[in-house]
Amino acid sequence: MTVLEQIRALAAQGIGRYGVEATIGRKMDADELQAFYKAETIRKLKIAQKKARGPKSVAERVREHVASANDVGPIDPRPRHRRLKESCRYDLERFMWYYCRRILNHRASKLVRDGLIHDVQETILHGGQAVKLYGRGTGKTTIIVHCAITWAVLYGHRRYPVIISATGKLAKKNLKTIKKLLSRTKAILQDFPAVAIPIQALGDVSQRAASQTYRGTPTDVEWSADQIVLPMVRDENGRPLDAGCGAIVGSVGIGGAVRGVNELGQRPDILVLDDPQDRKIAHSPTR
Repeated sequence: MTVLEQIRALAAQGIGRYGVEATIGRKMDADELQAFYKAETIRKLKIAQKKARGPKSVAERVREHVASANDVGPIDPRPRHRRLKESCRYDLERFMWYYCRRILNHRASKLVRDGLIHDVQETILHGGQAVKLYGRGTGKTTIIVHCAITWAVLYGHRRYPVIISATGKLAKKNLKTIKKLLSRTKAILQDFPAVAIPIQALGDVSQRAASQTYRGTPTDVEWSADQIVLPMVRDENGRPLDAGCGAIVGSVGIGGAVRGVNELGQRPDILVLDDPQDRKIAHSPTR
């Protein structure tokens, strides 16, 4: 620190002229006196401005407290297991066994052997249509809906998948499982922090989503019963911190409207039908 910088710092702290000269061990010359009086004037102006504003009201203090409590920044977007995360980017099966273990069971191994996971992966990555028929209790919903959609949105392979089930209630149940994966899986929290940390901060209270911010900017996260919008968090250059930021997952019953849906400028880019038949449709000769 130069002598001039030291003089400015002392003046900004309210130290008088003689106190400054005692600190530097000599009298100040003309340039140093000019720097001292300038710094002292700035300090006095700041004090005057603060007094003119007056004390903060209770409402202002409450707003500042709420704003700070709802802000989730800053976030370090670097994954704890970088190589593992990258190895799963185009490998649904690997992602499933590591990041989705808490919801898998032994039946999943048979579906791997049957090629289901490979077919689902190719459809998500390259598009097209695929129809796979499996009986109840085989684990198909866990893989096709819960694991595959979570993988697709976290890596940015798909921006707006929609789950279609026999009823709206079943569709919401599937969405609820995906929400649990995103909010309660330690491995996802460690390797996808830009998405998982804001979600975890909600604490399963969807009302908190409307006021959540990242460094003062709304994350636009949605955590409702029939739709998820992953938080959008950006760096200082305006770039999303992770590929999954801002992705949407919707859910509707078989009779729900899908065509024409437009959310935050995005339209559904993949539809996943899971158990679209209920008992009434299954027994109908015309349906």
